[in-house]
Amino acid sequence: MTGLSWLANETTVESWQLRRHTVRINHPHGRLLGSGFFVAPGWVMTAAHVVYDLVEGGELPVVSVTPSDEDVGTDGVEGEVVVRSAPGNGTGVWPFPDVALVRLRPTQEWVGRHPCVWLDDRHPVKTCHAYGYPVRVPGVTPSGGPATFDFEGETSDRYLQLKAGQAAPGLSGAPLVCPVQRGVVGVVVSSRDVDTDLGGLATPVGALLGELTGVPQDLAEKLREVRGLGVAAVLADRASWHRVLQMPAAETSLAPPLARFQRKPRSLPAEMLLADAGVVPYLFRGHELEEAQRWCEQASAMEVWRFTGPGGAGKTRFAIELCKIMKGRGWLAGFWDGPAAAADTGFDVADVPLPRLIVLDYVEAFAAGDLRVLLGRLQIRASELAPVRVLLLSRTTAGDTDVLREIGKAAGVQLRNVLNDAPDPLDVGGIPVGQRRRLYEAAVMAFRAAWFPDPPQLAIPRIDLTADRYAVPLEVLLEAFDHALSGRPAGGAPDTDRMPVERALDHEERYWSLAAPPELTDQERRTAVALATLAGADRDSRGEALLEVLPVFAEPGAAGLRRRTVQWLRGLYDGSARINPLRPDRLGEVLVATTLAEQDDGGPALLRSVLALPDDAQVSRSLDLLARLAATDAVSAGRIAEALFSCHTDLVERAEHEARGVAGRPGRLDIAIGLQRLLASVLAKRLEVLARQSPRRVAALFDLTMSYNRIGDLARKSGRFVIARFAGSDSERLAAAAEHLAALVGRDVHDVIVTEFVDRQQYAACPGVFLVDAALTGAAAAQLRAVLPLLPNWFVRVRVGTPAPPVPDELWRRFQVFGDTGGSSRPRIAAPPDAAAGRELIAMAVQRHEAARRQHQRVRPFAPRIRILDTDE
Repeated sequence: MTGLSWLANETTVESWQLRRHTVRINHPHGRLLGSGFFVAPGWVMTAAHVVYDLVEGGELPVVSVTPSDEDVGTDGVEGEVVVRSAPGNGTGVWPFPDVALVRLRPTQEWVGRHPCVWLDDRHPVKTCHAYGYPVRVPGVTPSGGPATFDFEGETSDRYLQLKAGQAAPGLSGAPLVCPVQRGVVGVVVSSRDVDTDLGGLATPVGALLGELTGVPQDLAEKLREVRGLGVAAVLADRASWHRVLQMPAAETSLAPPLARFQRKPRSLPAEMLLADAGVVPYLFRGHELEEAQRWCEQASAMEVWRFTGPGGAGKTRFAIELCKIMKGRGWLAGFWDGPAAAADTGFDVADVPLPRLIVLDYVEAFAAGDLRVLLGRLQIRASELAPVRVLLLSRTTAGDTDVLREIGKAAGVQLRNVLNDAPDPLDVGGIPVGQRRRLYEAAVMAFRAAWFPDPPQLAIPRIDLTADRYAVPLEVLLEAFDHALSGRPAGGAPDTDRMPVERALDHEERYWSLAAPPELTDQERRTAVALATLAGADRDSRGEALLEVLPVFAEPGAAGLRRRTVQWLRGLYDGSARINPLRPDRLGEVLVATTLAEQDDGGPALLRSVLALPDDAQVSRSLDLLARLAATDAVSAGRIAEALFSCHTDLVERAEHEARGVAGRPGRLDIAIGLQRLLASVLAKRLEVLARQSPRRVAALFDLTMSYNRIGDLARKSGRFVIARFAGSDSERLAAAAEHLAALVGRDVHDVIVTEFVDRQQYAACPGVFLVDAALTGAAAAQLRAVLPLLPNWFVRVRVGTPAPPVPDELWRRFQVFGDTGGSSRPRIAAPPDAAAGRELIAMAVQRHEAARRQHQRVRPFAPRIRILDTDE
């Protein structure tokens, strides 16, 4: 939802809050003169005719000023009229601009702490609001009230003409507030008819701040000076002004930061461990929170900061605590759920003109392109009054990729300046031993109180928390969680042979098994929950398809068991899907790792079945969890690599299909992002080792190389330039592929193509462009041409003739991008081995590649399904 009409419709002007920014101006002898408003600490703006004695005649040098709201101040003070425009000549409407500035004498404490309005030099849009002291009953001193007008346009003498509202005597000097511009755009100075709703006139703030004829120079200069003081005051307390212009519906544009845990009949223990449950009091990092609050409240329009730390370090809880603080300061603060959030809620957080703290948790899972679009939109709409602070949370172990640098690669100059000015990443590090003990004791008490209606009064045992793993707060919480739910006496020691997370899973399993189908064994229940954690499901049918990867659910007659199991899984954990994962993430990851280890083959077969599910969302969720698990668990990483090795080609094709989209569904990059994270992680070397050990070594290495190339192309679409650079440029990828084919097997490239790929029909679906520019003659060239129809989606260019010039050593080194290809491994074209001929092959490929691509693009519009161009030169 965007546009000016949206802002007008969704913004509520709270008169009671506007009242706090206004004043009543009286004659020194006590009678009401009119209205005014605070423009800077100790300064009031009003109409010039308000500070003119219309009864006795003459300019008043001093007036009495009293806040409209008693919470601001109760006693009036004297105000000196410092500067004003020229008086009227008896014609009714005073000459433009009819404005005066009054400096308050600091005889009351409120003079130094009253709120100030935000002056906006733009014209109003449609409906405007005012607050002042219009006379309601003749002879009765008004108590103050609101007024509403519609803006018609600007008069020839530069006043703002208003209609559909009554500008009664006493309203002169009131602020004119525009909900769309979110500031005071004018000063009410005159009525068009004091007895009807004909409207009135207002002096535009923009004219006062500009260099316009009719505005006294001393007034304009003083107002610019005072405005600077007012800007600083408002920016120091933005919440006060934004409370005047409220947008309650905007809260839906971000996920709320905190939902307190309350045990219900279907609650499960692990819910108490979630960062947003708020069960355990937040004990530490107060200094860091203060620093983060100062970062939020600085005067700049937009700032980005990245927090790093291992899983369980407390990044999410820290962000939640910061959101709570900033919400208390009047900010819109919460978590961004991705580009679909605006479509789901109808509100785009970039369009909300409020101070915003936006948290992106586990930023590695977002497409850098989506982040660049979000940050670009936020940067365009950010202002000092409605600033944007973006907090990126990432796991330290998720790789060395600097997401800000990735985003900045293709960002505009202004956004790039914001990113380059970001503070150094804040490492949410471990906690010292003394704090571990305090956290443990507080958590035991909190978990008992939250879970048991009548908490057991047991002493808290002293356990050894000096091991390195307890530097991570979640590990301490897991120990406390185990103790609280076990009800061990003070002398009872935990089972130190098992990790705290494993013991925590025991408690969770005990509760989730209460409602599980009784036909299932304990292992089958664990595996079902692990599958739900790994892939989830948006529909019951997809949940059943997920369960069918297990033999017990795939047997004839198992339909009823599948339905009951889906119903059970559906009731376990809340979330956006139909079947949601076990959380916190650490518990879910360990459950999946344990389940894989329990499989007969160690888990690869189960993973292959899950990654072959027809639902793209299930596959992308699985890749996300596997990327996290591979980064922290070396044993699981090996199992994941084995599964990925056998299906990466199919997954890349799915990623390409998903990225293209179909009618009515735009392309998505979820699978591509998951594959990028896995292929660029610790699995890269494992996959290459598996390829070299494969019986079809050449084909396996070529498949892996092409998967890197193709996922590199998708990397560019998602904005992950670091991964795309790893995949290399077109020419480098081409040469590297040829080098792998020939160098690693010691055969000539033409023979490899003929013998290894003649019957490999899956390459027909490859959309890539591959150039073979070989110096072949006679039968060899004819033999190569005979292979081409078997590769219908490959664009192959065959050159018959003499070898091209040799490739320089520097260029040769550039092509060594897929591992160590030393001199002994350089390719050869024909027997006997000839490294120079291999260089010639690469040189020709590089020289011809761009021309071939251009020719291919000319051909495709006429024959889009034909990708072969076979010519002699």
